[in-house]
Amino acid sequence: MRDVVRTRLVIRVNGEVVGSAICDIGRERVYVRLKVEVRDSEDFRRSLESFFKNVAKGRREIWVRAEKGSSLEKLLKELGFTEAGKSVIMGLELKGDYKYSGELAFKRVECDEWEDFKRLHDEIFVNNPFSSPLSKILRPLDPIDAKAFICGPHSEAYFTYLREELVGIVGLSHYGEAGKIPIIGLLPECRGRGLGKQLLNFALMRLKELGVKRIELAADVQNVPAMRLYTSAGFKIVKEHVYYVLHM
Repeated sequence: MRDVVRTRLVIRVNGEVVGSAICDIGRERVYVRLKVEVRDSEDFRRSLESFFKNVAKGRREIWVRAEKGSSLEKLLKELGFTEAGKSVIMGLELKGDYKYSGELAFKRVECDEWEDFKRLHDEIFVNNPFSSPLSKILRPLDPIDAKAFICGPHSEAYFTYLREELVGIVGLSHYGEAGKIPIIGLLPECRGRGLGKQLLNFALMRLKELGVKRIELAADVQNVPAMRLYTSAGFKIVKEHVYYVLHM
């Protein structure tokens, strides 16, 4: 999704606030992330249906993510949404020593390099994503988010080099014993060379150094090479999400 505007909205039923939504609004589609307690009532159903129509405003598609087996998933089906793709949250308990001994070099991204980091992020994940239905709702990295991530006290970002060649980026976050790998990727011309495993090994080693004991990352189920890589490293699925689309 290009030229995306992010908006935060509240959801009301008969004047009562029952939830909130983050909406990425593009030219052709809207991606909505809901935080709402689903109620078994006709008023709730009508209110949510009206909310979706108002958010779409003439666009071709509206996308919504739901946890697999949730009440929201059931309601989306009733409203005419169809399944479009899946993603998972995968977790790993960091046990033992993690050492990196690959051929890649990692340079910490400085605060004044946020534009270069954003450009690489968008080139990897937006302009040249893995072929998947979910690529339709990928959005460029917001400048404010890029600066906050690079300069924040609980996150680190790295440029990745193979000798003199810039090949990818890695982003880590850590809060005490809990850590995440929200960003990990290679430029398109560098894929298929076995470098992804080295990126992941570095990320695990660095998070271990930071005192992290539990790691989570998100993965597109349709990205079979990534799923295979994470599984081989010991990651296990802890949560499943289903993406639904409604064609307006």
